[in-house]
Amino acid sequence: MTCSERPAQRKLVVKGVEFVWVSGGSFLMGDVRGDGAEDEKPPHRVRLDGFWMGRYEVTVGQYRRFCRETGRSMPPQPPGSGEDHPVVNVSWYDAMEFCRWVGRRLPTEAEWEYAARAGGRKLRYPRGEALTHDDANFSGIGGADRWEGPAPVGSFPPNALGLCDMDGNVREWCLDRYRKDYYRYSNSIRNPKGA
Repeated sequence: MTCSERPAQRKLVVKGVEFVWVSGGSFLMGDVRGDGAEDEKPPHRVRLDGFWMGRYEVTVGQYRRFCRETGRSMPPQPPGSGEDHPVVNVSWYDAMEFCRWVGRRLPTEAEWEYAARAGGRKLRYPRGEALTHDDANFSGIGGADRWEGPAPVGSFPPNALGLCDMDGNVREWCLDRYRKDYYRYSNSIRNPKGA
């Protein structure tokens, strides 16, 4: 099943970008398995209101349209990157401007983690306990992963919320500013915005 074969759910399309409604809830954010990085500790309870999340990574084609309509320059893309591939070489500020253009915003780190873990489940990966080349594009090729670089968006099965490419492919920006010890001092349990 590719990401285009997904369960019916509430969605929104703005300027060609598809969003999925993620119902809010409470979850344990951070290193819930005890094997993560220090900046993911300690795990802490977070409550989120519902939010819209992009079903796919932003594509080269979507970003090119944004550049044309706003007079911005298109960043260089890897060789072989088609219009359906995820855009790369975009700064956090560029991502913020793209989101404003679409009338949305970047997800917070808490929202991204909640969505990636399919509603805050205690999963190692967005679709379960193992990650194979049949689940995502990462580190070489094999199985369904036949791309040395980024794969076209939605090339792999979605997680339980219908979101694609929540692991592998390319790194994604969040709204929050990074602080390595933020979890130690975070006292915001409802809709945290980060450091």
